[in-house]
Amino acid sequence: PELFNKIKNLPQKVKIGRNGSNNELITFFRKGYVKKFYLSNLTNTDEINFDDAIEMIKATPSEKADSINSKYYNLLHKNKESFDTFEQDESQDEFSKVEKRKGTSNAKNIIYALKEIIKLSDVLTEEEIEKGRKLIKLLQDGELPKKMLKDANKMFQLNVKSKTINDLVKFYKDFSNSIPSTYFELEERINNDENVVVKEIILSELFVK
Repeated sequence: PELFNKIKNLPQKVKIGRNGSNNELITFFRKGYVKKFYLSNLTNTDEINFDDAIEMIKATPSEKADSINSKYYNLLHKNKESFDTFEQDESQDEFSKVEKRKGTSNAKNIIYALKEIIKLSDVLTEEEIEKGRKLIKLLQDGELPKKMLKDANKMFQLNVKSKTINDLVKFYKDFSNSIPSTYFELEERINNDENVVVKEIILSELFVK
């Protein structure tokens, strides 16, 4: 929990220099529910997938940061241009699909159960009902990781046997408490400014040969 909170409170636009085999920059962009990683060197810029990006940014606690040099800003500009091109040429279809996508089959039963649970205004507080609505939206938008959905389904199957009100409420409370607060904060931030989806740079790492 201590490390999680430290990471959670890091500012956006984190930039850092690291030792690497090539002079290259990886940048993580987010716009609403769309997330993209771009990698630029002196000659090329490519989009890379999540798994490859995570392998690149993985580090050990003993690794020391390197300084940012003049190459950083040129390479960042190339990554920005690639993301801007994606928005202009392809975003209409992809952004609309991502923003409107519904939950996977793993989420359908949970969404149905939550919709029934939040009707229990005589059992749940207003705060719990509102949290339930946010949780439904997160599930519908496919924002929760697959592992979290699998765990939730197991929890649902194990705890909601007789489907009594008490079973449903217990499942809801256990499930909602298992979701890190950052997911609810993201949902609230997007809802508060629903018509303006802001492009954000989450982090950039410069690898110096």
